[in-house]
Amino acid sequence: MESKTELRDPSGRSAYAELPDIGLYTLAEIHFKSIAGNIMKTKNTTISIVISILLLSAFWVYAGLFPSVGSLFAIMLLLFSFVAASLVVVSKHRKPYLQGLVPRRVFLRNASVELFGIILAMILAGLFGRYAVQAATAQITHEPAKLIAGIAIALLAGTGAGLLVKRTWGRLTKA
Repeated sequence: MESKTELRDPSGRSAYAELPDIGLYTLAEIHFKSIAGNIMKTKNTTISIVISILLLSAFWVYAGLFPSVGSLFAIMLLLFSFVAASLVVVSKHRKPYLQGLVPRRVFLRNASVELFGIILAMILAGLFGRYAVQAATAQITHEPAKLIAGIAIALLAGTGAGLLVKRTWGRLTKA
């Protein structure tokens, strides 16, 4: 029962190595299980993205209904973003420290410098975004168009500020 199955692409080359037919699963079943496994991995990511979008939408609606609470939600969102970024940075620098590749002093220095860069990027993105939106939407009278243009301009200004800080900070930390 040592029959071999070889798959070929349209050019005639072997697409996969020769696989023995062991009788338990056909090649189609193995391929389906592989696809199903990848779908399950992406399903969890998709669910977390949907939950994040729903929470953000709920915050936005709630802030629209109660404007006095809107600034509190904005501060909470910024704080949550900073905490999430901090956890990623610390875990990135923690691995070499735990392996003994860098001393504690270097670990603390690298993590704090990168966290300061994140704070700087967030502040500059907020400032650039605010002034760019004010300058660009001053002449727009239609409120929905003003809102959409403001969001787009703020995203572009924030992205530009982030890239500027990343490029400049990368040059400073290499030296």
